[in-house]
Amino acid sequence: MTIRQRTCLSFINEIGRGVHNLETDILKLALYGSAAELDETTTAYTTTGESSGAGYTAGGQTIVRSTGYPLMEDRYLALRIDTLTWTDADFDTDGALLYNSTQGNKAIVTLTWGFMRTPRGRPFNLVFPPGAPPLVKIGLLMPSTYSTLGHIELPAPGEQRDLWGAIINRSLTLIEDMVAGITEISTNGSATYIVSEVMGGTDTSRNAILLCNGALIADLVVQVPNVSHIYHVRNQTTGSFVVKIKTQTGAALTIPQGYSVLVHVDDPGNSDSVFFLTPPTTVTTGMPLVTGATLANGDYGDIIASGSGTALTIDSGAVSNGKLANAPAATLKGNATGGAAAPADLTVPDVKTLLAYTAADVGAQPADADLTTWAGLTPSANAQSLVTAADYAAMRALLDLEAGTDFLSPAAVSAAISATRNRLTPPSQRSPPTAPTACLLKQRRTRSWAGRSPGRQTRPALATATASLGIRQSG
Repeated sequence: MTIRQRTCLSFINEIGRGVHNLETDILKLALYGSAAELDETTTAYTTTGESSGAGYTAGGQTIVRSTGYPLMEDRYLALRIDTLTWTDADFDTDGALLYNSTQGNKAIVTLTWGFMRTPRGRPFNLVFPPGAPPLVKIGLLMPSTYSTLGHIELPAPGEQRDLWGAIINRSLTLIEDMVAGITEISTNGSATYIVSEVMGGTDTSRNAILLCNGALIADLVVQVPNVSHIYHVRNQTTGSFVVKIKTQTGAALTIPQGYSVLVHVDDPGNSDSVFFLTPPTTVTTGMPLVTGATLANGDYGDIIASGSGTALTIDSGAVSNGKLANAPAATLKGNATGGAAAPADLTVPDVKTLLAYTAADVGAQPADADLTTWAGLTPSANAQSLVTAADYAAMRALLDLEAGTDFLSPAAVSAAISATRNRLTPPSQRSPPTAPTACLLKQRRTRSWAGRSPGRQTRPALATATASLGIRQSG
């Protein structure tokens, strides 16, 4: 941690308001070790990092003012103190804090020795020589003032030597709060929340955004200073109640739950009131809250207004596919609940269930072992051609089969059977073979039957026909 030798900024503000009386108030000096964090931002005595050990009592010692002090030196109020002694000291100290015990232990100045002092059983003396700079030195001829709207510190020329950097940095931070700072108001019930005001320091009234949270059991009233200011108020509470914003004596504005609004707090010369800069809009969508307004009847593009705006109807065909919410992949819009309900995104199983889908509904053959076997085959191109042929003639053409050459036609088979019957018929009852029989017997040339006996004419043909039919000839 770090201890810096500084005049506390809170003391400078308070001395100008008459909080401290350096002549009569009881002032104390507390010692601190390396664990302390002391600088110009310290506002009061603290036990954090305070020295401890033999010879030291928490809170330190009451100081004795040097003769004639406090007094004016040059243009400054100066305070000098007499030597302080801790006997039989056995503690560590790296610095000290001078504070006003009479005024709630408010901090005045922080001191550092530059290195750790470790007296061990010896007296520890703090000596402030007359020629050394005074312990406290404050310019009173030109005190700081504060801006009216933002309460920003305005140091006077020549004042706050060596402190301008800290003052400017703090002021810039406060200006940043005025632009985008957030005051979060969390409540579990109802109350009047009064935002705080601090001159030159952090407060809740300076922030630009008032964020209201919590579960309300009654309306929440937020009271703001009667100083010109713009607030962005967001009502994120629950509980069916509202947030109201007002000055101490002015009328309140109402912000419904789930809405946000920009408001302007006017100054006392303008009726001590809070005004809407924008109508309340929903926190999530930004849609405005419309109350007490009318809308002329008519067609407004995709919307038709009637009843002075109390009834709005979507034009027929106005909701195109592009205006619908995006649907997840492989889904259909529908309702599979069995009752009236808003459309939902139905998956493939949802649709099958809704349609009571079965294989018979779409003419599909139910799966069986044979179909599974066929489904597992990968037919060749020739096999696919046979399966898809238009008729038997197309199949024979694909197989290059010719009747009378590669196979026996039905007529040829019939003729062969007739020839066999002739063989078994007495010769006197036989007839010559017909032309189809000659074709069946694969005659390659025409032969004359003249001069031949019936037996000799039928024997070759009979032998061929019976062989093709698998009939054995006897004798």
